Amino acid sequence: FKMNTFAIISILTGISSSFLGLFMFIRGKSGLQRLWGVFCFSVAIWGFGAYMLAVSADKDRALAWIRIAHIGVILIPAIFFNFVNYYLRSKWKAFTVLAYVLAFFFLFTNFYDGWFVGDMCWMFNEFYYPCEPGIFYTLFVAFFSLLVGLSIIKLWLAYRQAKGAKRNQILYFLVLLISFVGGGANFLPPYGIRIYPIFNILIFAFPFLIGYAIAAHRLMDMKIILRKSSVYFFSFFTLLLLLVPIELAVVYLPPSFRFFFNLAVLVAAVYTFPYIKDLFFYIANKYFSYSFYRPQDLISEVSDKLISTLKSSLIYDFLFKSFVDVFQINNFLILKYDKSQGIYKTVFLRGYKLKRKTFSKDDYLEKEFIKKSEAMVKEELKSCRLEPGSKDSICHLISSKVDITVPLVSKNRIIGLMALGSKGSGDMYSEVDLYTLKIIGAQLASAMESRGLYERIHQLNRSLKRKVDEQTADIEKKAMQLKEKNKRLKKLLEMKNDFLRVVNHQLNTPISIIKNSVFMIKQKNFSQDKGLKFIDEGIKRMEEITHDFWKAFVFEGEALKMQIKKTNIRPMIEETVASIREASKVKENKVSINIDKLEELPEVLCDNKELAQAFYNLLNNSVAYTEEGSIDIYFKTEGSYLKVFVKDSGSGIDKNEHEKIFEKFTRGSRAISSRPGGSGLGLYISKKIIEACGGKLRLEESTPGKGSTFSFTLPIA
Repeated sequence: FKMNTFAIISILTGISSSFLGLFMFIRGKSGLQRLWGVFCFSVAIWGFGAYMLAVSADKDRALAWIRIAHIGVILIPAIFFNFVNYYLRSKWKAFTVLAYVLAFFFLFTNFYDGWFVGDMCWMFNEFYYPCEPGIFYTLFVAFFSLLVGLSIIKLWLAYRQAKGAKRNQILYFLVLLISFVGGGANFLPPYGIRIYPIFNILIFAFPFLIGYAIAAHRLMDMKIILRKSSVYFFSFFTLLLLLVPIELAVVYLPPSFRFFFNLAVLVAAVYTFPYIKDLFFYIANKYFSYSFYRPQDLISEVSDKLISTLKSSLIYDFLFKSFVDVFQINNFLILKYDKSQGIYKTVFLRGYKLKRKTFSKDDYLEKEFIKKSEAMVKEELKSCRLEPGSKDSICHLISSKVDITVPLVSKNRIIGLMALGSKGSGDMYSEVDLYTLKIIGAQLASAMESRGLYERIHQLNRSLKRKVDEQTADIEKKAMQLKEKNKRLKKLLEMKNDFLRVVNHQLNTPISIIKNSVFMIKQKNFSQDKGLKFIDEGIKRMEEITHDFWKAFVFEGEALKMQIKKTNIRPMIEETVASIREASKVKENKVSINIDKLEELPEVLCDNKELAQAFYNLLNNSVAYTEEGSIDIYFKTEGSYLKVFVKDSGSGIDKNEHEKIFEKFTRGSRAISSRPGGSGLGLYISKKIIEACGGKLRLEESTPGKGSTFSFTLPIA
């Protein structure tokens, strides 16, 4: 055993490559990261094998170790070539497979005397080293050079076309190829060129070069993993520090108690670790501006907000606050594109100080980035082509003010731009960040397009109301004799306006649900089954809204024509209860529905079909506003009327709202908070139907938090 320079460089290369490979393979989540981990392991095999070769004084032992070292050397070019194709998304699959086939062929020849290594000689008065090439050794050198050369060419061509962070990443891989030059010197001694393998120090340098690239240029997006790992390390280290004094105190306990005491300490440590970890995550987020977030959670929160909120300013403010929490940004900007004028208008601004609110479009940006829905990071914005004096251009704004710009594009139509300032941590935006912002940008574009339609309908509605008011006033002036008819007309027109206003509001929610579900299916963020479930719920909601509004409109216009007949209503009630029992709350046994066992009910005069609708509305309301408990249906005769009660244990109705709940478009405050999608027409329609049958609908009693009891009467036949 004799230590030498070659041995020192080799063992350091083996150790550093092993750690980098282990980190990449365990912590990396993508195939690219794990493939690089395998590459590092190949370098590590060479490093450890070369170390054992350098310290072996026996020729046969040295031959065995050079064969082990050659395992790594043979795999390195094939794996690196595979990695380059994977990273550049190149379609060289067949050539990559051929490279692995040849690599395994050389691995086979490596273990036969004279096939790969011809002979071993004592060199530099320090160690044995191959001094004669085997039969296939020269072929392997050509194979190694070809794959490395092709990788260099592909990376160089990609480097010339790449922009921003991608360009910097490729540059580091090109610099890394210097390591191959250093390693290539090891092929020279078998051909009589005996150069001491001092250039292997270039191979030792590559893990540190890649480590810097990970930290500075989000290479393979591993920086967040490094930070998370550091949080776990400090959490574990802190826990150990807490346990040291406890374990020192154990020596003073009787031996019979030590085992149970240590067991209790272990259980306490396992229980305490998550709290220590959460504390370090909090410290990293708050004091070091390190952002640890789950992209799918952020996307889901934004999606829910877009579906449930109609007011654009609330959505923009929610986005800004979300990005402040995640990225610690101070500057945020949303611009809306006006195609007719070819300009971008500022619709939301936080942090930025702008001298103007409108900016002209830029053809270069539109062609290269915006129409392709490609996010633009700071490095790419520096290359923005500006014409002299074009201070009003959108290109000038985003190339001088923002760190990242996300196009808002819906169905190939440019809706606007979303711009963010720098992160609080000073980091560049990672690949995960870019993907997350791209998804949110697409959702926001779709929502902004829907809100634009909503605003246009709203403006049309206001214009219609203004014209109706003008015409009504003119009619009242000209024809006093038509006063009663004018009142009726005005009432109908007000009903129409209410109808348009509420329909516009109510239909927008299921339409948004359907649009966002289709979008999430296309983006593969939802499974098809889950998306179709949301779409089906949206369509059912639209059907219910349309039916309720049409029925209410008919009642407002004139009395509904009823088919009054002698009827036994028990079958209708039982059928309605059976259909309601399909609701999820009832199926999950959270709510039970009980019907009075009274077998014989007197026949009543009613329109059974219309009455079924009224009873369904009552019972459906009880189920909707009852989270847990029961609903009781019972009967009573009062003189010449049959009285039907529906009693629930739901949210109840405030006393000051009892008189208003039967008016159209009116809902109790508790109902709005627990079921925001209701139309406020169910009780109004039920009341009209029951009165048309000759009966009355009333609220018997209601206590907030304890439930309500409704009743209706029908004349006995």
